[in-house]
Amino acid sequence: MPQLKKLEEEILQGGRSTNKYSKDKLTFILSIRKEPKALIETLESLKNRKMNISYFKIQQSQESETGKAEVIMDVENNEHNISSLSKMRDISSKGSTCTLKEVPWFPKTFEDLNCIGTDIQKAGEQLTSNMDHPGFNDQIYRARREEIAEISSSFKFGGNNVCPDVKYTEEENKLWAYMWDEFQPMHEKYAFSAYKKGMKALQESGVFRREKIPQISEINAHFAKTGNIYYKPTAGLLSGREFLNFLAFKIFPSTQYIRHKSDPMFTPEPDLVHEFIGHTAMFNDNVFTEFSHAIGLASLGANDADLDKLARIYWYTIEFGFTKENGELKAYGGGLLSSPGEMSNALSGKVGHLDFDLEKMGVHPIDYSDINVDYFIVPSYEEMAEKVRAYATNIQRPFNAVYNEETMSIDIYNKKI
Repeated sequence: MPQLKKLEEEILQGGRSTNKYSKDKLTFILSIRKEPKALIETLESLKNRKMNISYFKIQQSQESETGKAEVIMDVENNEHNISSLSKMRDISSKGSTCTLKEVPWFPKTFEDLNCIGTDIQKAGEQLTSNMDHPGFNDQIYRARREEIAEISSSFKFGGNNVCPDVKYTEEENKLWAYMWDEFQPMHEKYAFSAYKKGMKALQESGVFRREKIPQISEINAHFAKTGNIYYKPTAGLLSGREFLNFLAFKIFPSTQYIRHKSDPMFTPEPDLVHEFIGHTAMFNDNVFTEFSHAIGLASLGANDADLDKLARIYWYTIEFGFTKENGELKAYGGGLLSSPGEMSNALSGKVGHLDFDLEKMGVHPIDYSDINVDYFIVPSYEEMAEKVRAYATNIQRPFNAVYNEETMSIDIYNKKI
């Protein structure tokens, strides 16, 4: 209806451009009768209350009552907006408002993704503040990191979404080749079969080569055929909430710099060796892609306690997960597959090998500054993936979140809990 469209535009005018990743926003779901009169009445009321609404969507309710629609909106967290929206019940005796006061704001559209991923550990921060960093005293390396950080930060969603390439130096390509050679025996002996299959596919497509560091644009071209994942360049380490929120859109934030040559077997922060060699191959596997996506969806609007559990589950599966294959331990976690030191530690017999238990995993201690002292072993990779998906789906929130492949956005629906 033209009148509805015009009202939507007036409500959103000037709002979406100011959208920020902030706890100073609230998400509301307003359930109303799906009738032109009721919809127009609702939108007129929203317009007249003069709220800065940064996200607005009308959709069919998922509830069994097909005669209802839902209006979903993000507004600034202030007394005026909360008071105004609480009075929306008065519009219709059959209407109801679900106010998600305890839900942190989360991205719902591709446009929103440009508002997250900014709270990162700035390039060079470890280099300038941590004397143990291998590149601490290397001014040339520090300058190179800043240069690559600027390239990574230049990417924005919109347009063709092609990621900027980095022109890697001969020295950087030589370091990549050295790491490639070091990893081959380890992968042959300890990598999970799905990882080996994925790595073979990347090499056969020409994306992964020993002599040359791949570009993120090449990785994305490879996955464009399946839609399993999209690599997004990032200048540094993201917060847990932002990183997992990206996974909800099937997007994997990835650095584009390589570790320091003086200690190639160690990096205090994720680099392209970790992102590319550690993770990329597993995203060829649909089972892996689906349960990592489920963790991402579960992070949207999750409270801090649940988010912490999801982050730990991510850590002990996607980063440092082991499974049994033909009676032998095999690694599928990127942190293991990109670190001979971590792999050696895990198989030393001096660390804990714990039975797979998501409840225990969700509260198990993590020391992000050191190698792990415990690893969780899953007897069945497929069963583990199914349990992770079920766990993520049952995170307690007053709404359901569904990724819409066609619009590349998040659909949310009111849920009675």
